[in-house]
Amino acid sequence: MTYTDNVTLLAAIKGGDKRAEEELLTRNVGLVKSALKHYHISAAEYDDAYQIGCIGLIKAARAFDESKASAFSTYAVYVITGEIKRYIRDNTPIKMSRNLREIYMRVCRETNKLQAELGREPTLNELASRTGDLPDDIVMATEANNAVLSLDYSADDDSSPLADTVGSDPTENLNEKLALTLAIERLEPHDRKIIALRYFKNKTQCETAKILGITQVQVSRRERAILKELKADMEL
Repeated sequence: MTYTDNVTLLAAIKGGDKRAEEELLTRNVGLVKSALKHYHISAAEYDDAYQIGCIGLIKAARAFDESKASAFSTYAVYVITGEIKRYIRDNTPIKMSRNLREIYMRVCRETNKLQAELGREPTLNELASRTGDLPDDIVMATEANNAVLSLDYSADDDSSPLADTVGSDPTENLNEKLALTLAIERLEPHDRKIIALRYFKNKTQCETAKILGITQVQVSRRERAILKELKADMEL
């Protein structure tokens, strides 16, 4: 079988093709290496961390649904970085690169501003547009941070500490928020509308049902299924 692109590879992987998994690793190993370069990992630990990142890449390939919103690379970076982060957290203190810290700080600031402007959580693409960073880099920086960034940190000597720029600690739930944003973006359009009405516009199930032209019972059942799907997606 000839694999012409990632779409073909992903379909083959879903069918249990181990050769397709090897090919995907070969073609996308740069995602793993890119994630690793943002951590200060010793030479002795690098090989293990690299293998963990590769496992994350295959895990992402098996779980990815190409019919949904996120690009495979963005989703893969999220899963890879999460796997590496857990490995490092369990084996050695995490040390982030300066570049990732700076991206994370920008995301913290703009998340609060966009929340105020939009009246909801911003999407990954909206954050990227506002900060000027790539979506993949935002995912990597947020996952890498693991909510350990100090409010006393500043990007350089001329910058104000992060605590001076926001009203409350933006690091507290940002990892969870980004994971939820990615998971919501991967929902079917009809399911995203249910979540938007119920949790961002504070509509009751009856109001949501009326807007969508379905019954309250249908909204209730679908909402439970969606929340279960979001929980599973965020735990990948």
